[in-house]
Amino acid sequence: MILFDKALEYAQDVVGGKEITTEEVKIQCKTFLDDLENQNNEEFDFYFDMSKLKIINNLLMLLNFATGFVAGKPILENLVGFQCFLIANVFGWRYKNNNKKFRYNDITLFIARKNAKTAIVGVIFILLMLTEQNYSEFYSICLTRELAAEIRKAMVQILEASPKVAKYFKWSKREVGKIECKLTKSFFQPRTAESGKNNSIRPSAFVSDEHANFKDNSNFTAMKSGQRNVINPLVFRTTTAYAIDGSIMKSDLEYIRKILKGDGVNQRMFALLYYSEEEHLWDDVGMYQANPLRIEENYQIIREDRDKASVKEDEKTEYLTKSMN
Repeated sequence: MILFDKALEYAQDVVGGKEITTEEVKIQCKTFLDDLENQNNEEFDFYFDMSKLKIINNLLMLLNFATGFVAGKPILENLVGFQCFLIANVFGWRYKNNNKKFRYNDITLFIARKNAKTAIVGVIFILLMLTEQNYSEFYSICLTRELAAEIRKAMVQILEASPKVAKYFKWSKREVGKIECKLTKSFFQPRTAESGKNNSIRPSAFVSDEHANFKDNSNFTAMKSGQRNVINPLVFRTTTAYAIDGSIMKSDLEYIRKILKGDGVNQRMFALLYYSEEEHLWDDVGMYQANPLRIEENYQIIREDRDKASVKEDEKTEYLTKSMN
């Protein structure tokens, strides 16, 4: 299976030192490999469902990328390692006593810009709409509804590039309108960042996009509170770094790092943290750590930005924040 094989290869390359990445990603990959071995132990609550992942694999065969260097090409064949690793972990791990219940319900992707973050999240939500319970509700939240609509825009573009799947969806022309799945009667919709307007909804899954741009978590908390009666609630945080004071992502990162390093236990948390380590902010190692998409054209642009930022103080913050994360 292409999806699993790529995910497994990525984890092995990371743990084996072939892939340049962060310590947090190394820990998450080692956990994946260890848990594949541990899943047959009776005391381990989870298992990796290859049959469920095969469904996702086959659906990805029908979807095409819409933009970038891979525009018009099949998604499955053109996913890179970290993307396959993310999707495989989201959809593959299940509870042994309930194979409809995902292991991971708290998922974070912290990554530099221009690494196809929005597109991969859009793909995941299309897959959820096709495979989760009928009448499920899916949302994105951001500081403004227009920014939250960026994921919706990516989803529509992918569907328009994928006629074999698009016929099972409908969407309005409004930038913040619903996307509806005709098969499952589920829908996706961008939401405002005002918490008072999100208290009456019931999200099966939602994504807090550009999560580091939030300074308070009232909206995030309001969305989570609506999931209390949902069978399979999922929360996604996706973001690049922001040069602002008081970002709620700071405490989230502290918690994630504590769990990954073993200072606490949360077997339902999954996180991929891509950023440049301090000593590599001005070299290619840091560039590779923060930017796992592995597109040479992007790397050349980053090198050019790095050269400018090294001598222009007014471009330093932008380079460090958005390219080195």
